Amino acid sequence: MDREKIKELLENVKHGKTRELELDTRVFAVGIKVEKLPQDLLSRFTKLHFAPYTEQEFIEVSQRVLTARENTSLEQCRIHCQGTVAAP
Repeated sequence: MDREKIKELLENVKHGKTRELELDTRVFAVGIKVEKLPQDLLSRFTKLHFAPYTEQEFIEVSQRVLTARENTSLEQCRIHCQGTVAAP
């Protein structure tokens, strides 16, 4: 999305006037059970299926994300992952 175009559009809108702007946009949706969604809605999406993480992959990905993005210590990550993997 071009933020400058949107900013310009918003700054130039006057009361009672409309502007039109075409943006190249994409929508991503995630779901576990898509069977209950209406076919009219599903027809607008491309469905991709990914194999589930193994327990070890989950732990490795979680640790990378939590340490890099959330500034979490490796020890806190281990505690979190152990609790999540052990949950029913």
